[in-house]
Amino acid sequence: MLLLVAFGIIISVLSSRFTKPIVMLAHGAEKIARGDFNFYIDTTLRDELGYLTHSFNYMARELKDMKDYELQKAQLDSELRAAKSIQNSILPKDLLQSDKFSSYAFYSSAREIGGDFYDFFTVSDSCVVFCIGDVSGKGIPAALFMTMVCTLIRAICCDEKNPARALERLNNTISDNNSECMFATVFLVYYNPLTGKCTFANAGHNSAFVLRKEFVDTTPLLNGMLIGGFNGLTYTAGDFVLGAGDKVVLYTDGVTEAHSDSGEIFSEERLQRILQQNVAKSVTCIGDNIVKEVSAFQLTGQFDDITLLIWEHKGI
Repeated sequence: MLLLVAFGIIISVLSSRFTKPIVMLAHGAEKIARGDFNFYIDTTLRDELGYLTHSFNYMARELKDMKDYELQKAQLDSELRAAKSIQNSILPKDLLQSDKFSSYAFYSSAREIGGDFYDFFTVSDSCVVFCIGDVSGKGIPAALFMTMVCTLIRAICCDEKNPARALERLNNTISDNNSECMFATVFLVYYNPLTGKCTFANAGHNSAFVLRKEFVDTTPLLNGMLIGGFNGLTYTAGDFVLGAGDKVVLYTDGVTEAHSDSGEIFSEERLQRILQQNVAKSVTCIGDNIVKEVSAFQLTGQFDDITLLIWEHKGI
């Protein structure tokens, strides 16, 4: 009888030792299946059941970390969508059109949000401002910097009648508040739709193309430093006159520096040849053809933000 009692006690202890962890593991599996990854099993066992319990706890921690990552990623994606919406609201959507000129604009960011920008707005009957630019970096910092640059350009150009002086004021304002050492290229044009005269200044940006009736020209080369680098920089204004049917093409380096699968770049020469082939077409056809050619050139994906701004002087 004593042996039977002792054997029963031993069986009970051994059963409890093995069944309790298994019951806890089953309970934990149910919690994890319901999405509760905070479940933890405390154990001092050093045998196979102890190893299994430690593995279970490790799995629960990994699942929790994965869930936290997904939540953070979803929040970041939501913030990026909001930032993109705000950025797009800054760029003008309705093209400027009149009996004296027509315009075209295209913008495509390589990421959720980008650093390219363009703008156009009417200051007076004899002055329409066109500008295009590219800020350093990518993502949210570039978008915030771009927003500041666009806002300042509008405020300054409505008061300053010379594009070179406008860039100087823009540079000084940004340089004084540029703790992150970001910078931007800007090509700024004051266009007179009554006479076709264009006065421009360039802060480190690509020169513009001017499409005449039978050939493609480029704007005079003006060497201007990037916006935001140093305070007190000076810029030089240049000018050219558009005849009836002449067009101006502004673009960012996302066009000319697009890469093919073999590593070849699109180049300004290729862009100029496309413009020459389309010189007599409308601004919409010219812009769409450029976008089509660049997209076909970089089949593996867009390398950089792509921005185009084109207008035609009707000369009426």
